[in-house]
This record gives sequence, structure tokens and C-alpha cells, in this order.
Amino acid sequence: MKRERLAQAAPRALTEDDQRLLLRAAETSRPRDRAIVTILLYTALRLHELVALDVDDVQVSARGSWWCGRARVTSTGRCR
Repeated sequence: MKRERLAQAAPRALTEDDQRLLLRAAETSRPRDRAIVTILLYTALRLHELVALDVDDVQVSARGSWWCGRARVTSTGRCR
């Protein structure tokens, strides 16, 4: 007997208010946690790509009052 596949709804994007609340909550967290939340909100990284990042993959520098960064991300190209 074949199983019927259920339609899977696309993930819902966070509203701007939800993003602000998440960032505000992360302000009181450890720097590592703040970095995780910020990277997930402002990049197109998938969670498994973020988890695979190593400290050597990330470069961060201060430019005036702004922080700029680059990350070297490798992915299998398959959605998980």
C-alpha cells in the first residue's frame, strides 16, 4: 500500500517585528548566540551550513562604527 504524501507548507518568513524581538532577545545572550541569530537573520545560510562554520572560516573587521564580515561556506548543494 502506498502512502499518500501530504502537501508540505513553505516555511513562513519572520515579520520585521518578529526579527526585532529576536534580535532584542539575543542582546542579553552570549556573544556566540548573538552571532548565530544575526548570521541567520541577515544571510541566506541554512542552519546546517551555519553549524558547519569554523572560526577560521569567518573574518570580521571594524569599519568605523560598523562591523563587516566574510564567511567561507561550503555546502553539498542538496536541500536537507
